[in-house]
Amino acid sequence: MEPVVEVRFISRLQLIYPPSSATGPRPITAQVSGHGIAVRVSAPEAEPVVVHTLGFRVKSRHPTRTAPLEIDPWGSIPDPQVRVWLDEPAQMADGPVPITLPTTIPRGQSEWFLLTAHTQEHDVEWELGIEWSCGEKKAWTSCNVRTTAETSMVTFRKDGSRTPGFNLHPQPDRPEIAAAAEAGYRPDAENGDPEAMFRLAVRLAERGALREAKHWFLICAAMGNARAAESVGWILEQQGKHAESVDWYRKAADLGSTRAAERLAERPAGEEPR
Repeated sequence: MEPVVEVRFISRLQLIYPPSSATGPRPITAQVSGHGIAVRVSAPEAEPVVVHTLGFRVKSRHPTRTAPLEIDPWGSIPDPQVRVWLDEPAQMADGPVPITLPTTIPRGQSEWFLLTAHTQEHDVEWELGIEWSCGEKKAWTSCNVRTTAETSMVTFRKDGSRTPGFNLHPQPDRPEIAAAAEAGYRPDAENGDPEAMFRLAVRLAERGALREAKHWFLICAAMGNARAAESVGWILEQQGKHAESVDWYRKAADLGSTRAAERLAERPAGEEPR
C-alpha cells in the first residue's frame, strides 16, 4: 500500500531546436524557470502517509540556446513553499509560504506541495523526489524535470510577431544573499526609514517570516504605501483570514494598487469571503 504522487507543471514550453543542434530537430518539453511545480500526494483509504522530505538532484546543465517556443496556456503561478536553485551551487530552501516536514496526510486525503525552480542561463535536467512512509513501507518517489531559463529565447506568436527572450521571472536571491540584505536594511528600518522598512518586510516575506513582515508592512501601509497594504492582504490570505484580506486589498486598491484591484476582480460575483 502506497500513496499516489502526481507532478503538475504550471506553464511548460516546447523547445524546437534546429537539426544542427545536439538534441536534433525534435521538440523538447521543458519547464520555464520561475514557474510553478505542484506535487500532489494522496494517501490510500486504509493508511495515512507521512511525507518526510523533498529533495532534488541535478543530472545535467547546458547553456540555454535560442529556440522557437510553443508555450502551454499560462496559469497562475503560486507562491512557493519551496524554492530550488539549479545553477551552481544547487540549493533547496523555504519559499515565502514554508512547510514543516515531516507532515502527515490523513488516510484518503491529499496534500499539495508547491515549488518553483530557477536557473538564470541554463537548460537543466534534474530529478525531483519525495521521501514518504505508509504503514511499514518507506520509499522515495521521483520524476524527471527539465527547466530552462527564458534568457536568449525568442517567442514566435501565431500572428507572426516575435518577442525577444528575457527572464520574466528573475531568480530570487539565495538565502545567504537575502540574509545579508535583510541585515543591511534592518538598522535604517528601525530608525524609521520608510523605504528600508518596506524592503526589510519584502525580504522577511520572501523567506516565510510572515509575522514580522506583516508588522513592517502595516507601518508602511499606514504611511500610504499601496504595495505594503496589498502585501498585508496577501499575508492575511495565507493565514486563512480571507475576509480581512479582502478589506486590505480594497485599501490597497484605493491607494492605487492595480494588482490588489485585480485580486478583488478575480473573486466570483457574490462570493463571500471564506
